[in-house]
Amino acid sequence: MLSRSVCQHRHLDCRASAGDVAAIERRRREANHRSRPWRRLAGMALILAGALFAPVVGAGASTPPLLAAGFYGAVSVNGGTVPAGVAVTAWVAGRELARSAVRMVDGQAIYSLDVPGDIADTLEVEGAAPGAPVAFRVGAAGAVETAVWGSGT
Repeated sequence: MLSRSVCQHRHLDCRASAGDVAAIERRRREANHRSRPWRRLAGMALILAGALFAPVVGAGASTPPLLAAGFYGAVSVNGGTVPAGVAVTAWVAGRELARSAVRMVDGQAIYSLDVPGDIADTLEVEGAAPGAPVAFRVGAAGAVETAVWGSGT
């Protein structure tokens, strides 16, 4: 079950306070930062490549893609703990746009999803449009809570 929280954060455990979730997210970021130093190198390489090829590749581009909307929180099903590895998915207009596995942090099951935005200059629908309703699923079970998609939230 998901319950409302601040901004676009959705908690699957209504007993967790906003401070608890912020601490969990901070620990998750710290763990990712420590355990994946190669990401920083990869990011720097992409920035460098983008700077070198931007004048050539970007000449025809007109509209940048929307920023992804982020959702995170604690996960429980009927008050019970969800095991690590269970999929949490975000759905917009019947299409799955984001998927993440439940992780255990200090004995609490958490999820984190980034739902992409649509690129307006293409015919294909790559993501959500501003104001689109977002539905969540934990495993195969649909969550009661929904959200409204917003760029960069």
